[in-house]
Amino acid sequence: MGIVSVTAGRNALVEEVAGTATTTNIGVRIAATVLDARAWRSIAYTLRNTGATNTARWRVDGSSDGTNWRAVQALADVAPGANVGFALDQAIYSYYRVVVLSKVAGSHTTVSARGILKATE
Repeated sequence: MGIVSVTAGRNALVEEVAGTATTTNIGVRIAATVLDARAWRSIAYTLRNTGATNTARWRVDGSSDGTNWRAVQALADVAPGANVGFALDQAIYSYYRVVVLSKVAGSHTTVSARGILKATE
């Protein structure tokens, strides 16, 4: 985490998080993907279904206090081997996280997720 790049000729402070999980029937929060956006301007997530046969579902949650969460992005399907993304130019909540679950009960898959916080100087 820290300053990692200069983007399009402008200095950009960037912080990154990443995590993996196996989907469940009721959903699992990928703890490593919690973003504390209080000092940042924008956020983005990418998620890859690393499994070969089963579809995952994912959503992004937001929270003002880190305790009470609400869906910021509705559940969306992620086909085997597919990548999906989510971005906000202006973070509304203080905290964000990724939640994944199996589309079909008992048909689990693995996913990897990456979150990025950005503040342009």
